[in-house]
Amino acid sequence: MKHILAVVLLSLVSFSYTFAEETTVSEEKTSMEMKDREVIPYNFELKINVENGSAYATWNDFPNNRGFEWYKLVYSTSNTQPVYPTDDTVFIWERLQLKTSFKLKQDSKYHYVRLCAIVVNDDYSKDRYCSEVKKLELTEKNRASGEVKKEELKTEVKKEETKTSEMSESVKEKIQKYNENKQKESTWETKSEIKKKLESTFTLSLALRQRINVLLKSFVDRLKEQDFSNEKISSSIDVVIERLWKFEGQEKYKNIVGYMIQELESMKELYSDPLSELEGIFNDF
Repeated sequence: MKHILAVVLLSLVSFSYTFAEETTVSEEKTSMEMKDREVIPYNFELKINVENGSAYATWNDFPNNRGFEWYKLVYSTSNTQPVYPTDDTVFIWERLQLKTSFKLKQDSKYHYVRLCAIVVNDDYSKDRYCSEVKKLELTEKNRASGEVKKEELKTEVKKEETKTSEMSESVKEKIQKYNENKQKESTWETKSEIKKKLESTFTLSLALRQRINVLLKSFVDRLKEQDFSNEKISSSIDVVIERLWKFEGQEKYKNIVGYMIQELESMKELYSDPLSELEGIFNDF
């Protein structure tokens, strides 16, 4: 008796595995067949409104006696003829649910939507009854308010970038003209004349002037520590002044350079000996 029960149980298990495998194969075959089947046109009287970046769809009921399984609202931003199961879908289970809404992709202007009713035939194959494709356009009026603000902000940023770019070009032109004029002026204007202009234009805070004075004094002290003669100290100061003149045309250094040159010129006078230059005149006699 136990032997008979064991044989029956094994038979049932074997049958269930066989049935499951056949069902899986059948479902895969049905799915493949549905992809290959022609789309059956059906007038659902699909209507879609776009508001605040979302689509609101309504349609008429699909007859119950056609083996209805579910609705699929198919959606694409690139395929002008979207169809289930190729494109993205909004799944709707209930046959009597005749409206839905979904958010549109905000980075695309045009959107293509189609309603399909999936039905199961008597032979368990499936068909697709689909409406005409509705082409939706996302505009500034029906876009999500947050996205509109983002677009407006992007526009404002672009305007500001354009203004900044134009200002930058204008500033570059002014600097170029200024440098060109400075080159022309340098052919007839002496450095002492430029120095006078600098003295009349630069303004520095007391703290900054004190820092510069400490820096210049430290520089001269180092020259003295190396046992430089007065003439060599004077010529070293000249070298520094020549280097500072290279920064004079740059607006951010103009005031500092002007003050440094003024102070160095004053220091240079302390180590200059104009009489020694005149003494040479009398050596020939």
